[in-house]
Amino acid sequence: MPISGAFLVLAFRDGDPAAVWRALVAARSGYVALAAALFLAGFLLMALRWRLLLQPIAPVGLGRALSLLMIGYMVNYLVPGRLGEVTRSYLLGTFAGASRTAALATVLVEKVVDGLVLLACLGLLLRLVPLPTGAEAMGLYGSIVFLGVGGALVAARLCQPEVRWLSRRSLGRIPRIGRRAVGLVDAFGAGLATIELSRRAALVVILSVAIWGQATLAMYALMLGLGIELTPYAALVLIVALALGSMIPSAPGFIGTYQFVTVNVLAGFEVSRNDALALSVLVHATEYLLVLGAGLLALAAERMSFYRLFAVARE
Repeated sequence: MPISGAFLVLAFRDGDPAAVWRALVAARSGYVALAAALFLAGFLLMALRWRLLLQPIAPVGLGRALSLLMIGYMVNYLVPGRLGEVTRSYLLGTFAGASRTAALATVLVEKVVDGLVLLACLGLLLRLVPLPTGAEAMGLYGSIVFLGVGGALVAARLCQPEVRWLSRRSLGRIPRIGRRAVGLVDAFGAGLATIELSRRAALVVILSVAIWGQATLAMYALMLGLGIELTPYAALVLIVALALGSMIPSAPGFIGTYQFVTVNVLAGFEVSRNDALALSVLVHATEYLLVLGAGLLALAAERMSFYRLFAVARE
């Protein structure tokens, strides 16, 4: 929370709230509606991808995958700490009988694939078009993180028999908790089953490209709606920066982080601070309304109350 507050202060420093409001009021509704439709299509693609990742551990229908995904995103927008990713894994175990640890492993694979796809797109752009100062450094730091985590997951998948043997030899000897720890290691390994050269893995990558493609188009539509005349390349750079910025601990819904990142990235494209702030607010408002609306519908579909949901998040 203090980090989010500091980011908000830095983002709105020297800004003109009245000018930001005027830009929002003047936003063209057609472009905003198009962006909302693209965001909704993205959620459906995310559910399809998660269902593919879950195939080795549990048969999950598309409807359930989508509802649990939206509940998880709603928790992310209401509770700090990105607890939504853990919550949807927990709920999958509750409703589908799948291992919660294995489900959490699929979420981790999902996030790493997202990062690698975005960084690959950024690397391609760096070779094809001129980008603002800092884009190359952003790609470098992001690559270190995602290639490091991705390499660790691949190593864990390839060396799974050895990891299981080692866990039994070491953790299995610990009284009481040893057997449970070994079971968690086995379940996490099962969740990495999609890391292989297969048709399913290829579909996961293709869907990831489609997901971030629609996110870029949605961002571009919101830019046009505010009269920010940039290319889709700029929208993609902003999407990459926001994805990396979301890794910073912040308030629910990444408030503060979004504003700070958007202002600084668009400054490299010579967009005024007020227009950049207006875009960050419009993106946030659109996502909040969509996520909360879809999340509430998902809660109703799963016959869950807010009380039970936040009890799960606390647990």
